[in-house]
Amino acid sequence: MNERIQRIRQIVYEDYNRISQASNPFEVLNASTNEKIEQLEERYERYERFYRAENFQRLGDIDLTRKALEIRRSLGRAVVDARNIIKAKGRAKSPGDGHDELLFEDADDLLAMSELYLRDGITYLQLGDVNEARVLLSRSVKYNPSRGIALAYLGYVTFKRRHYDANSVDEARELLEQASSISPNDPDVFILRGRFFAKMKERSALRDTILHIESINPAHPMLDRLQRRLHELTD
Repeated sequence: MNERIQRIRQIVYEDYNRISQASNPFEVLNASTNEKIEQLEERYERYERFYRAENFQRLGDIDLTRKALEIRRSLGRAVVDARNIIKAKGRAKSPGDGHDELLFEDADDLLAMSELYLRDGITYLQLGDVNEARVLLSRSVKYNPSRGIALAYLGYVTFKRRHYDANSVDEARELLEQASSISPNDPDVFILRGRFFAKMKERSALRDTILHIESINPAHPMLDRLQRRLHELTD
């Protein structure tokens, strides 16, 4: 088992060092500029399966998990950039370090990047790094500003990061309201909204949120916790 972990660590550090020094998306993917889009996507999928967060979280090495997530984000950006460069045949911007500044041609690319940043943002939130979580969730919203769950997580992290600051509280409230309006039938959006109201000790708003969750998903695993918080505020 120790040998396996050491081998995983060696692979991660080698990829991390290589990607850190890469100057274009093809180098990030360890691919030739002559490869076809299908070949690049197959290469990315192999990397992506290896660098999923759940594969590393159970190893208990936070630094290794962080590096794996950074690698996966770089690979995700690289496959999108490389695909656009091939499609554009020279019309895309230079494949330098500014991956986020490239012009995406396909809506699917925008959605894919939004999902990538959302998943990693949630992972960093679970790791307790709210600053990095907020950066990643902000990028998720940038790529898909109409996705309610991304807005909800951004709002919750904004509050969690600076709950003592009135401007941050107002920003968080606005993001959660926007998320609720966009995704009125997503219980996870309202769970995050409920957690915000519970921490703000807004009993009436929390009660209304719980009632809404009960109407759309009465079996949600987080509902009991919100109900207990409401009872605590009521007592």
